[in-house]
Amino acid sequence: PGGDYNTITGLIQYDFDQNGCDALDFPANYTRIDVNLNGVTTNSSVFSNGNGECNLYTSTTGVFGLVPNIENPTFFNVDPIYADVPIMIIDNSVITQNFCITANGVHSDLEIVIAPIVPARPGFTAEYQIVYRNKGNQVMSQLYGVNFFYNQNLMSFVSATQEPSSIVSGGMSWDFANLLPFESRSIYVVMQINAPTDTNPVNIDDVLQFTSSIMPMAGDEFTNDNLFQFNQTVVSSFDPNDITCIEGDVVAPSYIGEFLHYVINFENTGTAAAENVVVKIGVNPNDFDINTLRILESSHNAAIKITNNILEIIFQTIMLDTGGHGNVLLKVKSRENLILNDIVSNNAKIYFDYNFPILTNDANTTFQVLSNSIPTKDVTINMYPNPTSSLVNIKAENTIKST
Repeated sequence: PGGDYNTITGLIQYDFDQNGCDALDFPANYTRIDVNLNGVTTNSSVFSNGNGECNLYTSTTGVFGLVPNIENPTFFNVDPIYADVPIMIIDNSVITQNFCITANGVHSDLEIVIAPIVPARPGFTAEYQIVYRNKGNQVMSQLYGVNFFYNQNLMSFVSATQEPSSIVSGGMSWDFANLLPFESRSIYVVMQINAPTDTNPVNIDDVLQFTSSIMPMAGDEFTNDNLFQFNQTVVSSFDPNDITCIEGDVVAPSYIGEFLHYVINFENTGTAAAENVVVKIGVNPNDFDINTLRILESSHNAAIKITNNILEIIFQTIMLDTGGHGNVLLKVKSRENLILNDIVSNNAKIYFDYNFPILTNDANTTFQVLSNSIPTKDVTINMYPNPTSSLVNIKAENTIKST
């Protein structure tokens, strides 16, 4: 805010050795803190950044209540579980309120998402971000733990920001080690899409299928997000400032009340570096439960807040050069009272310094019974490892019958 304001700042850390949080402990990235004032909700939240730092700015006096909002709350103990911070005068002072998180029992939970960064066009390269995150309370490592699969007849692998541990026809794997609780990591993969003149042509409006998985699934308490499928429609051109619902334009009714993932891409198309960039999304409370919104990854360090159903991601002093690119990946649950054929929508405003905002496309998603030609994943069944040359494990919520 401009003018006079006070700041409530603090670190949110994960105390792995349970001896009290100190400078050696890990930051709890993108942890959400809900805010109330004098015991009344303000319909606002702030998030810790990539360094675990959280800041709340206010020009209002009163007693601010800060409540950690963690995705798997039963996995963790938080000290304090609720913090009252009084601000009796606006004098530009800074008050520190830290939060220390420890494990409650032993719980493993991993998730993985594929986000499109550069869309697929016939004959051009496309870029994909594989984001994986530790939502449990154990440090995780796994050989060949991150997997990415594609149709090798329609595209070819060009490069990745991390060298694959294994490459097979139509797929590749990476090791990961010491993935900390609350930590997200990304691998960017570039693929060459076939041209319409190739033996196996790719044309506009074709659909390319990708799958990613993360292991180990054994011991993972919520395996429905250890596997992610992405169906991408091939386009002729694209706007570098856009928003995409990764699940697609049409999803099965079973997604009602479940997480939908959104990636917002932005690019400085101006003639000078942008010192600050702000991404602003108005979340429709009739479509989404904003209390479930989670930030999974951000290309640059950002201050993130929610105020009255408006999400703001503020990249201060980003100094994004001409042609520079950034992105944010988030997820939010749709409302459980939605019905068949309902449509949910999101768009974003992207501000480069003091220019008028760029308004993205509308990412519309319809809950509809899918035809047989559009495959969907059955989240009740998981098979792992994949690939394998030996045993395969099958995990299902219901009884599996063989015929």
